Amino acid sequence: MILRLRIYLMAVGLAALVLLATHLPPDLQQRGVHYLAWTVICLLSELLWLSTLSGEGTVSMASSANLATLVLWGPEASMWMVSASTLIAVLFVQRKPWVRAVFNAAQSVITMWLGGLAFVLLGGPVGGLENAGRVIAGEGGAAALVAPVLGLFATYLLVNRALVAVAVAWSTERAYLRVLREDWFYR
Repeated sequence: MILRLRIYLMAVGLAALVLLATHLPPDLQQRGVHYLAWTVICLLSELLWLSTLSGEGTVSMASSANLATLVLWGPEASMWMVSASTLIAVLFVQRKPWVRAVFNAAQSVITMWLGGLAFVLLGGPVGGLENAGRVIAGEGGAAALVAPVLGLFATYLLVNRALVAVAVAWSTERAYLRVLREDWFYR
């Protein structure tokens, strides 16, 4: 493994550890069972994966469950749930090396944190819909979530692809833009 790839993997892992250590779910004791159930949902969604056209990566339905987790429970809880389900799925379902599993879990933490930041900055409830303390209903209620959800989707897609593409490009010695084009942004 080349040095710059090692440094990159360690930096992503360290950033994820810092984010997890500083963003514990504030309501873990009250909602722990819910969080465990949603971790299982995210894990099950990881089972629905396909290889990319190049064969160098995979795509799964996990992003749908991950995004739902963030919207419902907020960034703090979703970072923990998504990283745990990703780690388990990559290690035990896809049977990939531990380095890849840890990196995927770590980049998921960063992706969920930045996606959550976009969601909140665009008007989404800080703790997710379940912790909003109010029902978003009536005229304009659901419409108020359009910008936060679109911002979340765009941020999730871009951050996830950008972080993973660096690791794929450096580990396969392909150009970064070529990896993006061949593995993710194809017709």
